[in-house]
Amino acid sequence: MSGPVQTVYVSNGREGTVTPIDTATNTPGLPIPIGRPGVFVMARDGRTAYVTSDESIVVPIDTATGTPGAPVRVGVTGPGLPTSPTGSRSPRTAGPSTSPISGLAR
Repeated sequence: MSGPVQTVYVSNGREGTVTPIDTATNTPGLPIPIGRPGVFVMARDGRTAYVTSDESIVVPIDTATGTPGAPVRVGVTGPGLPTSPTGSRSPRTAGPSTSPISGLAR
């Protein structure tokens, strides 16, 4: 990901949504339903934002359209959602071991 950030995402925990905000105009977009949003991780290419939920899922958001993808069940939600240095894998951080979450790489 390079260049200026065009959109920031704000967690609305009580509403169970994430709101995209256009940084050029400071205009909020339509709230994206997530459940209770937690930690955000942006894919290295900037095309997908991954959001954890207290419902033990990770929700991918297509940053071009603001559309949430199919939730990925990950078991117990951990305190973070790291990615590999290349951005190609996202390991689960909760539970007795760390294992990759298939389907999150883009």
